[in-house]
Amino acid sequence: MRNPDCQRPDQKSAASARDLETKVPRALVTDVLVTRGNREVVNSVANNAGARFSGSGFLHMIKRAEGDSILAEQLGLRKDIPRHLFQQLIAKASDDVKKRLEQERPGWLTKFRLR
Repeated sequence: MRNPDCQRPDQKSAASARDLETKVPRALVTDVLVTRGNREVVNSVANNAGARFSGSGFLHMIKRAEGDSILAEQLGLRKDIPRHLFQQLIAKASDDVKKRLEQERPGWLTKFRLR
């Protein structure tokens, strides 16, 4: 068995990066981006189907979507948005956003009894 202290520096860096990847959930990284990012970053993350949000990350996004119809629509189109958070989003969304979401996802608003 090799002594980990005998690894070359570049091997240690690669091993540390792999460990970090497995320890830091993707949702945490996404949450930092939506908390600290500007509008462009937030919209990009919301549009990224591979991005994962924690509950608090989704809540933060919903707050940021107030008055931002583009972000509200992007969030409403995410397949991973929890039902209760979708309901919060729709409750604050403009009529135009609700109409666009109904066109993109027929039956969703009535399914969740949000009309």
